[in-house]
Amino acid sequence: MRSRLCGWSKFSAILVIAILLVPAAHALAATATDFSIRSTGTSFRTGRMGRFNVTVSNRGSAASDADVHAIVTLPTNISFVLQRRLGWDCAANGQIVDCVCHDPIGAGRARSMSLVLAVCSTEATVLTTFRVVYAGDTNSANDTTTRTTTIHAGQCVAGTPTPSRTPGTPAPTRTPTVAGAPTDTPTPGSTNPNAPVVTSFTCNGATQCTVSLGESFVLRFSFTDANANAVSYVMTARRDDGFTSEASSGSFGGPTAGQTITLNFPPFTCSQSPCRQAGFDFTVVVTDATKLTSMPVTVPITVRASGQ
Repeated sequence: MRSRLCGWSKFSAILVIAILLVPAAHALAATATDFSIRSTGTSFRTGRMGRFNVTVSNRGSAASDADVHAIVTLPTNISFVLQRRLGWDCAANGQIVDCVCHDPIGAGRARSMSLVLAVCSTEATVLTTFRVVYAGDTNSANDTTTRTTTIHAGQCVAGTPTPSRTPGTPAPTRTPTVAGAPTDTPTPGSTNPNAPVVTSFTCNGATQCTVSLGESFVLRFSFTDANANAVSYVMTARRDDGFTSEASSGSFGGPTAGQTITLNFPPFTCSQSPCRQAGFDFTVVVTDATKLTSMPVTVPITVRASGQ
């Protein structure tokens, strides 16, 4: 199993999360250059995860010196789950996914990303729009592209959207339960009775928790599978500013009817001062050998900065 959060620091296979206080941007003119965008991903199946690979290219003669945005407008009933490549911060607002590259992209260079999507569409084909936005772009003719994607029939097992939280608002804590013996009501599975079911997901033994900077924490989830063929999981982290990425993923060593997985995370860190209080929603989904997925289950975590 591995733990990671795209774009943030990690040691070995363990996640280290940085809470950043982002300074206000200064109004500086962006260097003139030409950006274009293209994508791949031609066939999805309802009830499974889909993927778009998106590439933004600098076709001009100068490196970018301002943020480059790749904005994706998704069709109805296809929703953003996570982004798997370094160098991009992605956040969704309804069907609009805004991915930002803060680092310079050199002349003649390209930067790619991989968007993982939950597909719950009954349409035969759908249209997705991709647009690159850069303040110094010199050629708008290649800033937008569209892609028609075929949707194969299947049974929709998509869960409810991951909830958001107002930035800086603490998540209420509960009395911790005994580790390994969760008392929560099991989360209902998808409409397909053969899909896995996540029965419990806790932080430090509770259904939501608060941790301080410098304090490690433990995430634990349990699941069952009626057909004994659950094979893997993906855990995502959604920060209170909307940035979502993969926090951990792994396989179970072969098909299984159920397990309890314990993940030990090192302390949150802060690279700027002052540090702000932040909230994260960690969500886990289990997948079986036939690609059926469980309903997502979420644990809210509030990170308390020094002196708060």
